[in-house]
Amino acid sequence: MDQVNHARLPVLRPHQRCIRDVRVIHRVLSLPFAKFAECLRAQSSAANLLITCCELFKDTAPDSAVVRATMGILGHQYNVATVTLPDGRQTHIRADYYAVPPPGCSSRLLVACNDNHDELTRGGHLISRIAAPPRPDTGTGAPTLQGLGALFDVAHTRLGDRPYDLFGRNCFWMTDMLFYTVARRYARYWLAGAPTPEEPLRRYLRGEAGALGTAVACATPDEAARFWATLGGNVVRGIQVFFSGGHEKSDRFMMHDQEVTEWIEEWAHRAYMATERSRFASKGAARRCTDVSRCGRVFFIFFCGLFFDDVECLASYLEQVW
Repeated sequence: MDQVNHARLPVLRPHQRCIRDVRVIHRVLSLPFAKFAECLRAQSSAANLLITCCELFKDTAPDSAVVRATMGILGHQYNVATVTLPDGRQTHIRADYYAVPPPGCSSRLLVACNDNHDELTRGGHLISRIAAPPRPDTGTGAPTLQGLGALFDVAHTRLGDRPYDLFGRNCFWMTDMLFYTVARRYARYWLAGAPTPEEPLRRYLRGEAGALGTAVACATPDEAARFWATLGGNVVRGIQVFFSGGHEKSDRFMMHDQEVTEWIEEWAHRAYMATERSRFASKGAARRCTDVSRCGRVFFIFFCGLFFDDVECLASYLEQVW
């Protein structure tokens, strides 16, 4: 269904299959979620780069298969996250979930990066945006590039090899899960900024509205249409929850806000484990340095002992050099 959409996204070339430095992330054209997350885990600097904006777009380009099939009523949806680099420049990360993998790719979950926001979102219509203030307060927690990689890991794990489902796990489901999971987990961080559209997103960030109702409010300007869309969404999801109750836990459907909560819990766990691995790795490096330092001191004392027959003279000398 989306085979025409992803034709506009260039396919990753063999020499671009790994991000070796987050400072050149914009050079990467297209990468599977899992590979992107793997590369970020190897970059300690990714933990210090803030996500300062998250957006949800609908593809309105006339060559879009979804747009043509629905006569413009629907369009393929995707997420865009903005990363602010240490020198103040910004780069943008686009996340897509396609019905069919692009030519040359084995994954339907793809990340595309570009310093040019307009180029990355060409033909797209903005549905919703959450943005941090110019000088965000990170004391209560803030999303980072490393954390975004962990969230992509969650998405990849939850989808696995499941087929693209027009009435279930599709691009609309994926974009909403990514967007509203990031929004809910770092609500205080985003509340200090300027969300668009403001009223429904502020209600969601304050915990006064659910994910489905907020998604419908952001995408549907007409109030009557909002009511029926929200009702229909709840009914469809309720039926899916009922009939998937006997399936394996990973295959069961759940109501929208319950699923957001589960994503947040799994995301927090993965982020914690990544932090612990990094901490233990740092401790191991420090311990090795300490061991080397101790060995050096022992060797130095032994070497000095060759030139000092008097133990007291040796002790006095060592007090001076240490």
